[in-house]
Order: sequence, then structure tokens, then C-alpha cells
Amino acid sequence: MPGTILLLGHPFSGSTLLTYLLGEHSEVWPVGELFWRHCYARETADTAHPELHRAHMGGEGSKAYTQCERCRVLQVPCPVWPGIKEPIATPVLYATLRQRLNTPWVVDSSKAVWWYRAVLKATPRGSFLGVLLHKSPWAWIGSNARYKIPEFSTGADWETVSDDFIRTWALTWAGYIQGYTELCSDFKLPIELLSYEAFVGDWSKAARRIWDRLAVKESPGLPTARLDSWSEQHHLGGNAKLRRRMLDLLGELGRDAKMPITVDPLAVDTPPGRVIDVLRELPTVAEGMTAVGRAFP
Repeated sequence: MPGTILLLGHPFSGSTLLTYLLGEHSEVWPVGELFWRHCYARETADTAHPELHRAHMGGEGSKAYTQCERCRVLQVPCPVWPGIKEPIATPVLYATLRQRLNTPWVVDSSKAVWWYRAVLKATPRGSFLGVLLHKSPWAWIGSNARYKIPEFSTGADWETVSDDFIRTWALTWAGYIQGYTELCSDFKLPIELLSYEAFVGDWSKAARRIWDRLAVKESPGLPTARLDSWSEQHHLGGNAKLRRRMLDLLGELGRDAKMPITVDPLAVDTPPGRVIDVLRELPTVAEGMTAVGRAFP
């Protein structure tokens, strides 16, 4: 039965890599962060689904947001949008994309609770699978610190990270988890929980596990690539630079090359006790960890 994979997760969780790995199957097509393209293409006069237009995104915006970064950066022809002259009606959004792409499954990596709620509410029927990809709260806090605290980015020195910073981003992490679990409960959405550590530890197994839940034909031989850095910006439509680097590596090494993916050390190193103590003070963080099957070290 055809359907849609809804990628649930927070930034810095490995979602870009997972999106494109799932798309290596001939029956699965990643359409990227779909809400950008869909919302900015719609007219503000659309009253049927007022949350799904550019005004909701904070203003009229720019036409640049309607161009898929994946195709622009990779300099490849867009296989979908040139043939769609008018915005797709929300109730048939995923079905139309599957038809245009001639594929039974698409992957929407929008990672936005409000977007998924709006589309699921507007879609009268369909087959969906939610994949919740998650890092530990301390690893995710560290990922954000890399981008916001210069001293931390050079030496991963937790002494440069204040308790307030830890609390702020820990609560944001908990908000993501709570939002996704409530989404799946409210819409009776089947969910596949996938930790960042398990994913990068054996990403071929993780992809095959998800494919098996789709009941697609036998999984193909996965290409392999090395992810040398998690510092690329997450572009519209997925991390196109990462995608291009993966394709270049596969061209040089062959699809059967065996290369490990570099694991973010923040995900495997135990943080200082001070960090854990701050996290333990936040009930919603503990609830979020229970919801995804995590425990404090």
C-alpha cells in the first residue's frame, strides 16, 4: 500500500542522512522539507487551511523559498515542481507527489509538528509511518553549543556552557519529543523510534528496518559513505552539500565500498555531572527520555 514517511526529529539528529538513505530504495523518494515549498507557493487568500500559507511563516517571504535547494545546489533538473503549475491542494498533497514521482512512498522531512498536524488533519485517508530520530538531550545541547559558543566549538568545554543555556535547550528538546509523541497519539500514527546512536552505529540495519515496515520489495544493497563533519548547514530540501559529497564518494569508491560514518562524540561521551544534574531538575526532560526509551547515565 502506498504511503508517506513523516520524519520526526530535531535538528542535528542525523535526519538529512536518514532521509537520503531511505531514498536509496527504488520505491522510496525523499521530497525534503516539504512545508517550505508548499506554504510559500500558496496564496494567503486560501481560507480552507489558513495555517498552510506564507503568512503563517512570518510574512510574504521570498520566492527563493519555493526553489528546492537540493536541485539548485546539485544543478540537476527538478523532477516535480516544473510540472505543477498551481499549488497542490493539501488533502491530495502526498498522493499527487507519489503520482508525479511514480513512487509508492515519499519521505517528508519537514520535522515541524504544526505542519504534520495540519496536513494529517486535511488528509482524509492515507498510509503513514512516523520515524522519530533523536539524540540524547545532552548531546543535542552540545550540538547547539557548537554553533553558538565559540569556546565550546573548539574544545567541547562544558565549563563554557551556562546552566541557563542547558535549561533552555533541554526544554526545547523536550518540547520536540512531547510534540511528536502527542502527534502520533492524536492521529494514531504508527511510529518507529530510532536513536541517533543506533542509527550511526549501523545505519544500513536502521534503513532496512524502516523499509521492512513499509512492506516494499527486497531492500537493495546500500551505498556507503563517510560523514566527516556534521557542520554543514541544513538547506531547504535537505543537506544538499552532504548529498553531493556522498554521491562524489560513491562515484570514486564504488557502491560496495565499506566506509564508517563518523559518530558525533557528544552522543557517546558522558557529559559532566553538572549537566546531568541540571537536566534531572526538569520533569519534561525526564518524561521525554522515558517516551523515547532513554535513561540518564
